[in-house]
Amino acid sequence: VSTDDRVEENDMNFGQAISSVVGLSIIGAIIAPDYTRFIRESRGAAYLAFVSFAITASVVQFAGGIASVAFRSDNLFDILVGIGWQWEAYGVIIASSWILNTMNLYSAALSFKATVPTGMASSVSVGILGALGTLIAFANILDSFLSFLFYLSVAFAPVAAVIAVDYTFVRRNAYDTRGGSLLERYTLRPVSLLAWMLGVTTAVLGSINVVRVTGIAALDALIVSGVTYYTMSRVCQ
Repeated sequence: VSTDDRVEENDMNFGQAISSVVGLSIIGAIIAPDYTRFIRESRGAAYLAFVSFAITASVVQFAGGIASVAFRSDNLFDILVGIGWQWEAYGVIIASSWILNTMNLYSAALSFKATVPTGMASSVSVGILGALGTLIAFANILDSFLSFLFYLSVAFAPVAAVIAVDYTFVRRNAYDTRGGSLLERYTLRPVSLLAWMLGVTTAVLGSINVVRVTGIAALDALIVSGVTYYTMSRVCQ
């Protein structure tokens, strides 16, 4: 049985449910510095993260779950129409999509510039990424939304692990921007890429019951990548 089939089943197990929930927020957590960098004090960034992910996201997911159960539908538009909204429903969906995709494009452009320093004009890269995102949208990933969330958590939890371990235990001083742009001073570290790949591989193999660490794919990826990166960084010093 494929991972897609298991994740899409109504009787998904606890580990799959946790990984899907992680997939809802994991990218937002990773790209949060794109926005928190404008905050003057570090505690402001901590407050923002707590309010956004611990409180607001939890309330929204809880409310969405209750509405979905009450109306027996996983279609947001149907739920909004069910509570008496019609044109208002269109307004909510269009406005939220507009804001969310603007933020996505902003973060994608920053990530592209940092990862592929081609010297390409920002306006050109934004246009290309916007067109790419639009094409991907036509793939209608909502038909396999739970699988999409599952793979998001598997792919990006290791990224979070590597960044957290790198800053906390390995190279805290490397994040001091007073010496200039980090991009100008550092290049891709092979150990970070290897740790990420090992975390993803472990999570995917765990989802098909080949290996087992915790039974939660996102947590498996997080643990394996974090431990691998820390160990290899120490050995390679």
